[in-house]
Amino acid sequence: LLIFFMLTTAFATKKGIEIQLPETESSETIALKNIIIRIASEGDIYLDGEKATLRDVGPYVLSQPSRHSERGVILESDGSVKYQRVMDVLDELLLVGVTDISLPTREEKEEPTE
Repeated sequence: LLIFFMLTTAFATKKGIEIQLPETESSETIALKNIIIRIASEGDIYLDGEKATLRDVGPYVLSQPSRHSERGVILESDGSVKYQRVMDVLDELLLVGVTDISLPTREEKEEPTE
């Protein structure tokens, strides 16, 4: 049983990059994908925890061995990042043929009513 749980558990891979995901009314758990791209509040891009440039995104994704039939990407962006920066990263992914892209958010917390 221990081996089963070790193999099926998804471990967090944040690697020290602090971001505040935008809030939405609904949220859904995302299955672990192959590649995690993070855009920090100042607009810096991190590919699986390593700082990179916008031009590095496409080649990096193509260079990663895929554990699934298609490359999957989780694109996490701080809520304060300009929308254009997120679209630039999405564009780089689409240019190399990546269409399995997850955009995680965190669920809104309801304000206490008095």
